[in-house]
Amino acid sequence: MTKRDRRTFNPEFKLEWGQSILYEGHIYKEICEAMGIGRTVLVAYSITTILKQIFIEWINMKKNTSVLLIFSMGVGGLSLAKGAPELEATHELSLSPHFYVGGRFGWGYFLDACESDANECNEDTFGGGVYAGYQFNDWLALEAGVTDYGEIDATYNGSRVSADAYGAELSAKFSYHLSPDWTLFSRLGASYQDIDKTSDWGQQNSQDWNTLVALGIDYRFSQQWSLRGEYQFIDGIGDSDVLQSDLHFTSLGLTYHFGQKTHKLVPDSQLNPVLPPETKTVIKYISLDAYAWFAFDSLIFQPNEGLDSLVRALGQYAVGGISITGHTDSSGAEAYNQALSELRAQAVADYLIENGVASERLTVIGMGESQPVADNHSKEGRAKNRRVEIDFNTKEERVVEKTEALQQ
Repeated sequence: MTKRDRRTFNPEFKLEWGQSILYEGHIYKEICEAMGIGRTVLVAYSITTILKQIFIEWINMKKNTSVLLIFSMGVGGLSLAKGAPELEATHELSLSPHFYVGGRFGWGYFLDACESDANECNEDTFGGGVYAGYQFNDWLALEAGVTDYGEIDATYNGSRVSADAYGAELSAKFSYHLSPDWTLFSRLGASYQDIDKTSDWGQQNSQDWNTLVALGIDYRFSQQWSLRGEYQFIDGIGDSDVLQSDLHFTSLGLTYHFGQKTHKLVPDSQLNPVLPPETKTVIKYISLDAYAWFAFDSLIFQPNEGLDSLVRALGQYAVGGISITGHTDSSGAEAYNQALSELRAQAVADYLIENGVASERLTVIGMGESQPVADNHSKEGRAKNRRVEIDFNTKEERVVEKTEALQQ
């Protein structure tokens, strides 16, 4: 396999991108004159801008309003849009630091792996691998993985040539949250390839390091599990004797996240005492409430003493309606906050159901940002407004002796 022509870009090459940032239909910004962009960076930037534009169109269709969106993936410290307006509202999940592991399977394409005089050439493969990483915060993780990219083969004048490609990689992973469930991400790092070539003339091996870039989307369908689709590009693997090519790999992965499960408490149910005859029923009306608080843009809450007491009380009182009302602070769009408040209320409802409360007793609503209890201009005030209120009203019927009823 001969060495291919490694084309580089003229330093005077100018990259133009028009109408890339929209804010209420009035702001148009042109990014131009990106000087000396290498091939790897250009591929990553091109895919990023296409993905960003698709997302802008999707938001405009869903909300029917103009929204400010800046999706700028960092690639090796390159800044392609200095001075762009700042997002007034971000949709970031408040994830706690944690480890994660996963596996992936996908399709690989070794561009220009075969020489022009090949009688037959198969540059497509199927491969799979595993990965693990540590999520430092909402937007940054460090990830490592190993992948078997499969085997390609070609025929030259009746002689068969095949090559197996294996890779190990280390990369930084950058995330941008579209909603509590959907996340766009990119990865930038280094990949080590070990390639074994077999032919009628013997065996050869190539080992080298290359730049890796990847883009993808992640869907979090539970607190522990997520699905992700990813496109990965490795520039210039192999050498002039062994499988020199550009490696494109598109995959679907399943990820498990450690330490993201809310503790569940079992209610301590108690029976009302039954008194002997010659009694009277005494009715007492009872109102109880509790609160659950959430981090910014998060659906995860930690049980507190007030909520635990209410759970135990609900085990004692089998009759009575339970109202669960979700709230948010004023950060973000009103429609998004309305949906987020409903999801928060449902998260608390699911917690009560898991602890033995009948679902038909629950009324779940969201009020968005419309009912603050504190000033949204301060961090402390916004934290108080990100809440779910649980209200319980019932009547207690106790059967007591007539003499005790008269004393009351």
